[in-house]
Amino acid sequence: MWMQSRINRSMVPALALLAIGMVVLMAGCQEPVFLPEGDGQAGREVFVRQGCNYCHEVAGEDFEPSIEPPVPFRLADPRSPKSRQYLAESIIAPSHRFAKPPHVPIVTDPPVMADRPEYKGIRREDGKSRMINFTEVLLVQEWLDLVTYLDEQQQKAAH
Repeated sequence: MWMQSRINRSMVPALALLAIGMVVLMAGCQEPVFLPEGDGQAGREVFVRQGCNYCHEVAGEDFEPSIEPPVPFRLADPRSPKSRQYLAESIIAPSHRFAKPPHVPIVTDPPVMADRPEYKGIRREDGKSRMINFTEVLLVQEWLDLVTYLDEQQQKAAH
C-alpha cells in the first residue's frame, strides 16, 4: 500500500501534463469530450483540504472566503452555469479565460472579459490568475472529484 501511494504521488507531474493536454484538446474540439465522473463528496473534501474555500464562495455552502480582494464571483452559481469542461479547465489553467484579451475566441463557454474592473484584483501584475498551480498538487482523480463536486453544487442550486 505504501508503495502504491508513493507511486501515485510521484506520477502527479506526468498525470498533470496529461490532464492539461486533454483540456487543451477539449478546448479545440467542436464536439464535447467525455470527462469521467468523480465523487462529489470526495471533491468537497479536496476543496476544503486544498484551501479553495479561503478564496471561493460556492452556491449552497457556508464557506466564508477571507482573501482580499475577494474573488468577484461565486462558484456553482446557477445564474452563471458552467460546463464540466469549463470547470475542469479552470482548476488546472485558471488564467486561460480571464487573462486573455476579450477578442480571443474560446470554443466552449463564453470567456470572462479580462478588462472588467472587478477582475483586476484577482490577477497578478503579469495578468495571470493569483490561483496556485494545481497541476503540481492534485491527482487526476482529485481533479475529477472537484469538477463533480462543483457541477453537483451547481445543479442543486438550480433547483
